Amino acid sequence: AQNQYHAYDVWHHNVLACAFIEPELHLRLAALLHDVGKPPTLSVGEDGRRHFFNHEQVGAELAREILTRLRYDRDTIKRVTHLIAVHMDFHDLPPAASDAAVRRAAARVGRAHIGDFLRLRAADRRASGKAGPASQGTLRLLARLAALERADAALSRADLRIDGNEVMRLTGLAPGPAVGRVLDRLLEAVLEDPDNNDPERLAALARAAASSPPGR
Repeated sequence: AQNQYHAYDVWHHNVLACAFIEPELHLRLAALLHDVGKPPTLSVGEDGRRHFFNHEQVGAELAREILTRLRYDRDTIKRVTHLIAVHMDFHDLPPAASDAAVRRAAARVGRAHIGDFLRLRAADRRASGKAGPASQGTLRLLARLAALERADAALSRADLRIDGNEVMRLTGLAPGPAVGRVLDRLLEAVLEDPDNNDPERLAALARAAASSPPGR
């Protein structure tokens, strides 16, 4: 059994989500398994309400074990488990979230997966058996996510206008984790303000990041 947000138990909800999503293998598998982590994460609050905290992460690992046992190929397993791991992203993001917050959430999903994420989100909602039309705020939030998919916004290290080789040249760092940390700092700066994705700005930010202690 689930909670007040669902008309069906976990099994029937998953089967309906699978039926409601487009007939592509990785999408059908993601929908069928997206809530497989709910039974082992069930908790009941003092008010009697049922919760499934972190079920998306537990579910992703269970799905990986299942699909590996069934000998699916690595690419399918990777796509399915990633979608399951991120399928709760945006649920807790307020409709009035800042552009930077939406970009950070989109970065977690990944540009290549945004379309699939939106499809899984729609099938999940429809399969609840209780969800009416999405609120205007939610629709606007998802529209902003879809717009990011179409835009040339930087959502990963690969989208930055300098790469690891350039970071090493600018900072004198040797190949290794320190270069990755600098790139992560640069990506965070660009997610906060896309105008920072300029080679000169990134060069200055890279030098500053390389000279500051890790974690700062």
